[in-house]
Parts: sequence; C-alpha cells; structure tokens
Amino acid sequence: MNTEVQKLYDKVKKLNKKILEIQSNCSHRNAVSKLESNTGNYDPDANSYWVTVNCPDCGHYGWYDYHEHPDLYRKFSDSRYLEKES
Repeated sequence: MNTEVQKLYDKVKKLNKKILEIQSNCSHRNAVSKLESNTGNYDPDANSYWVTVNCPDCGHYGWYDYHEHPDLYRKFSDSRYLEKES
C-alpha cells in the first residue's frame, strides 16, 4: 500500500479512537431518542422493541434493544429523552 495512504489510515484510526473516547465519556444529557418496534408477528416471541438515540453533544448515534441492553433501553425510554411530536 502507498505509504501516504497508510499514513492517512493511521490518522483516521487515531481520530476514530479519540471520537469513541469522547462519546464514551459523554453523559448524553441532550440526547434525543425514539421508541421503535416490530410487532404483529405470527409468533409474539418474535416481536422486538428498541430505542434509537442521537446525541447532539458528541455525535453518538445508536440503538438499544430491549432484550440486549435493558438498562440503556429504559434510560433512553424516559420521557426527557423522547423526541417531541411535531
């Protein structure tokens, strides 16, 4: 690989690490979330519920499934984070 390209990849890797560090330390106080679901399946056990989260402070965007991340699902399901209806 071209050495200049490799240097750029190395810089990107360092910057991504720094971004993740900032996002990990962010409290996401100003995050906005939206409750979502996939329900009405033939098998009710196949229904799924999750919350999508977008933090304007650190740029974090993610989603938390009710079964896989119950603590984060509950946190961001709180009304103070939920997207306001327009």
